[in-house]
Amino acid sequence: MRRVRVHSGQVRVESAADPAPGPGEALVSLEAAVLLPEDIAAMRTHDVERITPGAAFVGRVEAVSPERTDAAGAAMVGRRVVASIDCPPRTEEARELAARGLGHHAGGRGERGRTACDGCFAERFAVSLDALAAIDESVDAPSAALALPLGDALAGVHRAELSRPGFTAVVGDGAVTLLAVQLAVVRDPSARLIFTDERTGAHAERWGIKHRHLEDTGRRADQASVITSMECAAAAMGFVAPRGRLVLVREGAATPIETHAVLDGEADVVGARSASLAEAVGVLERGEVDAASLISSRHTLEGADEAFAALARGGIAALIEC
Repeated sequence: MRRVRVHSGQVRVESAADPAPGPGEALVSLEAAVLLPEDIAAMRTHDVERITPGAAFVGRVEAVSPERTDAAGAAMVGRRVVASIDCPPRTEEARELAARGLGHHAGGRGERGRTACDGCFAERFAVSLDALAAIDESVDAPSAALALPLGDALAGVHRAELSRPGFTAVVGDGAVTLLAVQLAVVRDPSARLIFTDERTGAHAERWGIKHRHLEDTGRRADQASVITSMECAAAAMGFVAPRGRLVLVREGAATPIETHAVLDGEADVVGARSASLAEAVGVLERGEVDAASLISSRHTLEGADEAFAALARGGIAALIEC
């Protein structure tokens, strides 16, 4: 089979033997994967030369590990699937947290294709069966491949508690924030997008969502809830009303926040890592968000180096099709 590897910062496509699913794993064949700026950032901050990159994908289960050929495991063979990003450690703590729906908080957890375990930029790859969620054939491949960032967006909206009185803002330029603002306006019609890249604003314009460039805002501290990418967190803090809430979603590089602003404003600052992947699948199957338009460019697996180059020049997400 063919897979992507990064050697000394260079993206290469190489041949490798088909992987065998380990205990509790499924062998998945790739339909399409999404390259996000976070994948490129991981190349700069982690030792990724030992793993295949790529976190977000849609594929099909070809086989399951021998001990999972029970009815539940066998039922997944042939299913079209997406998966969470987690590579959980096989410890008692991890199992206990997973039983409580908190498996992604287990110590020693890694992220597939970014910090631990092989990712999805390959013709075939192994994934934990517990990480998989089936998705209907009716969902187009670009949208299905964005189920992972959609789960992050849902988490941000949930943690923002938009039922609270006051205005809502979403700050950022990536896939997670653009999906989050689409979800937010359903719950709070006052929600608006604050962006730094004109291409981001063009999406909001097309969707009929209120939007404004960061440089054109008054930065009044009058927003009860602000959902922000990590890289925009410092600027976003300036919009949070007294006793308001700042919600950080998994997008962009981490930036420091002025803690005195949090203290003086008695603000809540919370992280929103991921919602149920099944919930994200449901949103896609019902057509509640426009995900496909977030794809900036399309490439083949053999041309994965072009996908990395294209996204490095700017864009929201690059699709890699197999």
